[in-house]
Amino acid sequence: MPTPVVIALGGNQGDVPAAGRAALERLGTVSGVQLLRASRWYSTEPVGCQGEFLNAAALLSCDLTPPQLLRTLHEIEAAHGRVRTAHWGPRPLDLDVVLWGAQQYDSPNLVIPHPAAWNRRFVLDPACEIAGEMVHPGLGQTLNQLRERLQQRPLQVAWSGPGTWADVFEHAVFARFRRLIEPAAPDGAHVNFTTTRQTVPRPFEVCIPGNFERARELVALTLTAMLDEPHAV
Repeated sequence: MPTPVVIALGGNQGDVPAAGRAALERLGTVSGVQLLRASRWYSTEPVGCQGEFLNAAALLSCDLTPPQLLRTLHEIEAAHGRVRTAHWGPRPLDLDVVLWGAQQYDSPNLVIPHPAAWNRRFVLDPACEIAGEMVHPGLGQTLNQLRERLQQRPLQVAWSGPGTWADVFEHAVFARFRRLIEPAAPDGAHVNFTTTRQTVPRPFEVCIPGNFERARELVALTLTAMLDEPHAV
């Protein structure tokens, strides 16, 4: 029986919307795949690379297996010039599986639901436009509810690893975030946590490595994905 599948589309090289439309047209010709609807394109600040990113989402009815769909998505990416040389590198087209109905899937090459989608506005905003009432099977909340969580201000953030809030968060690079977040524990306190795929972490949790320069970079990327407000283009 066909399964509703949410995929994310994105890119920051060339005519991304045109590449996305062509990708969806090609998907529509694949046996066992039907395009039900697609979102608008949203502009967001890039996470991990240079250049404005455009993101969208599509809802499919899919009769393939997850590995079969992943292989198809990779073939379409390659046809549009995607070369997987660097994590978070610039790319003309990126296609990711976000949700697969109520199913969970875990392999070395593919994890469904997408493990980071629930704390990324650039994924959730377009996905909510076309499938907001779909439930994340591991977290037990709809995409709309997960997006609403990210809109709370101030957003409470906890961290694990060495150092205090001031060591990692009170830094010039985070000036834009200071009024949007607050520590989940009293200032200066160290918060230990355990994240599982079965529960929505409360509050949001950031793992801090011992190298503070790297830690600040990772926190900046995480906060950008959580707090940046995508806008439709």
